[in-house]
Amino acid sequence: MISQLPPRNLSRGRRLLQSAFERFTPRPAGRSVVLCYHSVRPHSLTSYSTHTEVFERHLAWLAEHCEVVDFTEALRPAGRRPRVSITFDDGYLDNVQFAVPLLEAYGLEATFFVTTGFIERDPTALAWVQQTYGMSLEQIQPLDKVALSELFSVGMPVGAHAHTHRRLRDLSVSEQRDELERSKALLEQHLGVEIQTMAYPFGLPAVAFDRRTVGIARGLGYRQVGAVQYRGVRPSDDPLRIPRFVLTNETERELEAIVYGGLDLMGMQYDLRYALSR
Repeated sequence: MISQLPPRNLSRGRRLLQSAFERFTPRPAGRSVVLCYHSVRPHSLTSYSTHTEVFERHLAWLAEHCEVVDFTEALRPAGRRPRVSITFDDGYLDNVQFAVPLLEAYGLEATFFVTTGFIERDPTALAWVQQTYGMSLEQIQPLDKVALSELFSVGMPVGAHAHTHRRLRDLSVSEQRDELERSKALLEQHLGVEIQTMAYPFGLPAVAFDRRTVGIARGLGYRQVGAVQYRGVRPSDDPLRIPRFVLTNETERELEAIVYGGLDLMGMQYDLRYALSR
């Protein structure tokens, strides 16, 4: 199951890009980047958990060097400092326990894309997260309705992340529509606001979703959707396919490489794969 998730290890190609970045650090004006986290804990639980101390170092660096903006502003032109949006996928209780207090301490916000099957305790969604990480629900602690309300009440934007976290490209058109429509409707019911943002589960273009998925999302009223693609945001990007970098425990130097463009070559392959997809 874990193989369905975006790769976390430093590949040879990424190490080569990192080495090149050490020699030359580009700082292009007008650059926008979206970061994607999952879990933040004092002790890492899964390969996608970020240690609280590391997350705080990331926030400190971002607050000093970047303009941190809401996800909905990711496509707006940036100034001399990079524009960075912080997002979270899936929806875990530790987001409320540990990530939100750190964000508030630095005066920053993040958008939280929530798998509604977690808060509804849908068996398919719960089985996915348990099988993926090989842990019990007590260990993983997905968000519940109370924690979701708490997250929203402190002013953090919330978006959808499908209902059961199944890979959308593997589903029929009707199943994809149900995943995206149910997630949107349930969040709107719980929070009392219109939900216009979303992130695709697994996120890789032409792997986790395709043109059919994007068309369904657009038809349901989503206005901005996050993917997983390791490059910065371009003004020409489709707002229904915003590239994001997945982060866990990167050093500040690696974070700098991501924000300033030293690793963008990693994500360009997916532009071609998506263009050739259905």
